[in-house]
Amino acid sequence: MGKELKVSQQTLMEHSGVKLQVLQHYMGAYLSILSNASFITDIRLYDFFSGPGIYEDGGNGSPVIFLNEINQAIERVVNNRRGDTTFHCVFNDLNSEKVDALRDNIETKRLSTHDSVTIQYSSEDYRDLVEKVALEFSDLRSSRGFAFIDPYGYKEIRLKDIQSLLKGGKSEVLLFLPTQFMYRFAKNETPESLKSFLSEVLDIDSLDSSSTGMDFINAVKDGFRSKLGSDHYVDSFVISREKNQFFCLFFFTSNMLGFEKMLDAKWKVDKEEGRGWQFNGGFNLFSVAENSANTSRLTDLLETFLSERQRSNAELYEFTLRNGYLPKHAADILKDMQISGKVKSEQLDGRPARKGAFYLNYQDWDKNPSKIIVQKN
Repeated sequence: MGKELKVSQQTLMEHSGVKLQVLQHYMGAYLSILSNASFITDIRLYDFFSGPGIYEDGGNGSPVIFLNEINQAIERVVNNRRGDTTFHCVFNDLNSEKVDALRDNIETKRLSTHDSVTIQYSSEDYRDLVEKVALEFSDLRSSRGFAFIDPYGYKEIRLKDIQSLLKGGKSEVLLFLPTQFMYRFAKNETPESLKSFLSEVLDIDSLDSSSTGMDFINAVKDGFRSKLGSDHYVDSFVISREKNQFFCLFFFTSNMLGFEKMLDAKWKVDKEEGRGWQFNGGFNLFSVAENSANTSRLTDLLETFLSERQRSNAELYEFTLRNGYLPKHAADILKDMQISGKVKSEQLDGRPARKGAFYLNYQDWDKNPSKIIVQKN
């Protein structure tokens, strides 16, 4: 496993650019929302495998992205709330030389200039640190937590880590896994470290000789969803070099708005499918034709969903997100269905709802979950 990762290091750097692009899009939205929320006083960010912060080609690593987005969030804060929210960053790497290099890079770039930002550097073993962070996250009140786990393999990762980090309901986790290697070993002689991880998430024996790399990723994602339960939201973003050579980001949260913002970050990178990216200079991994959202699958899903019974705006909003699409995608589809006479919308008292308005957003999901009812004609 170590040899494979070493050989692939240059290619992984290209893939890392896409991985970090998703991270950057999400953190921009995440920090902007939290820093403007009056009831949130502290935001805690943990990077468990931070590295030196700067790639050999000069590209920014995750710690630099975190600090850049924090600084922008502070500058964008409205109503003069600057200083009310504090940001606490912990950058960890077992390799102390990388941590020293990271500290130098951050100081050279002068990335920590606000009094509301504190940085802690550490060289703890992942297993020790994750237990401490999980305990801290489980007791959050007016704080929020975010954990970025980008390991140098997979042997350290356990399902219980994700479960414990999410336990308090006020944190998010972004996990990057080298699913290319995991898939190959899962189909052949599976190392004990991989067996330990996969046995918690899925049935290895269910992967037959015809299973593809995408089948493997979907099985892992479905396994995460099954184990974590309906109170949590799980999604993935696939990064591919070529056929059956996939790396994957997995996102976990119990917060609906956080889930929507991660989906939005994915669709910013993959404007056609919101699912993946391929490094070959050609079509996107799931490309069909034009560089626009392909929502035909969502159309079919919504028609089936509505054929079962009438649905509220909150049900439609959550259903859309859980299937990996954005509210605007569902709104456009429902408008077309309404124009063609396939569906109608009503208020709770039976009066017709305003045409073209479906209230598919977090605020109405939270405060007005039955603002309208949509049903098939």
